[in-house]
Amino acid sequence: MDEFPVATTPSPGVMGVDWEQRVDFARLREYRLGRARKMMEEFDLGALLLFETSNIRYVTATQIGYWAFNKGERYALLTRSGPPRIWDFGSAAKAHRLQLPFLYDETNSRGGNTGLQGAIGPASGLQAKAAKEIKEILTQEGLAGERIGVDMAETSVFLALQAEGLTVVDGQQAMMRAREIKSQDEIVLLTQACAMVDGVYQDIFEALKPGVRESDIVALAHYRLFEMGSEFVEAINSIAGERCSPHPHVFSDRLIRPGDQAYFDIIHVFNGYRTCYYRTFVVGPRHPGPAGRLQAGQGVDGCSDRTGETRGHDRPDRQGVAQGRGVRFRRRNGRLRAAVRARGGSGTARTSHHQPPQLPRRSDRDQRGDGLRAGDLRTGRRWSFGRPDRRGGGGHRRRTQGDHPLPLRRADGRQ
Repeated sequence: MDEFPVATTPSPGVMGVDWEQRVDFARLREYRLGRARKMMEEFDLGALLLFETSNIRYVTATQIGYWAFNKGERYALLTRSGPPRIWDFGSAAKAHRLQLPFLYDETNSRGGNTGLQGAIGPASGLQAKAAKEIKEILTQEGLAGERIGVDMAETSVFLALQAEGLTVVDGQQAMMRAREIKSQDEIVLLTQACAMVDGVYQDIFEALKPGVRESDIVALAHYRLFEMGSEFVEAINSIAGERCSPHPHVFSDRLIRPGDQAYFDIIHVFNGYRTCYYRTFVVGPRHPGPAGRLQAGQGVDGCSDRTGETRGHDRPDRQGVAQGRGVRFRRRNGRLRAAVRARGGSGTARTSHHQPPQLPRRSDRDQRGDGLRAGDLRTGRRWSFGRPDRRGGGGHRRRTQGDHPLPLRRADGRQ
């Protein structure tokens, strides 16, 4: 795929080695804490109380897997001068002390729970207990009267914090500002995450062909990402053909067909850093010959769909296809063409290449100046490659053996 851009951001291997400078995780942790504290100062916050999983990891460098993502059971507290504190499942809190002994002990890695999105209600006392512990720490550090920024929490938690007399304000914007500027280590991690997606797109490029389902590509992408070291695959958007507009944001079991547009968006996490990396392909051979089956960003006749005018004109035609009324194809100069022909050779042989439409040039039989010829639009449902037209009218005498059928109903009033 010579259309791919050349990668320029460094993306070293993911292993730790003694002979090359790669990601310095100690430097990464120090940078992120510094950014969070800087935003606390700018937003006039005495502390940040965090429940959002990505914010917790940014400040504490802890995680317990994405099964626990944003379920509201974990929370972290960062004050102006104290160490980061984490409340987690009891076993996870102990694991943090073992995994990061230079950061955590029994004073700042504790067991805790605030309800698992309401599964454990306020009658249990968990929310009130958490609010009381947080106030005790803030009082010890002289911050009980300061503004406490909270990113996101259950309503019962907010009420418990207010019941303790704490001033709760929005802390999410402070965290967004902190995470906005990336360090050199974060850029490398993001690039490594993107490099995994680059590899998946190459696999998709090689796998895409008629008869493959959208869901098959989703399965392939999951397998390859985890094989390369992804922590978590949040979503694979796999949309093809008429499903591309409007974008449904969910894959299906639709079979991909020759000439389809195929859109993909890969969202996954590597070492806490996420991608939202999308590409669009067209299923067909490399123009003008059958050297490949796909051409990224190209129309079915080899023309890039670059202008809003072209896209606007194509939309009614796509709707016509979905409604079974027939097909119109657009030439480079804007004229319409409708016949579908093989590029030489027998029709059967070309079918194995999943040849997309090659549209005929305007001929002397074009009587209306729209690029169509008499007999170009056909409605028969029983045609196959190399078989004559059985419906009368001598239409088959105007076709070559390599012509492809158009097994669709003709729209009333079509030119």
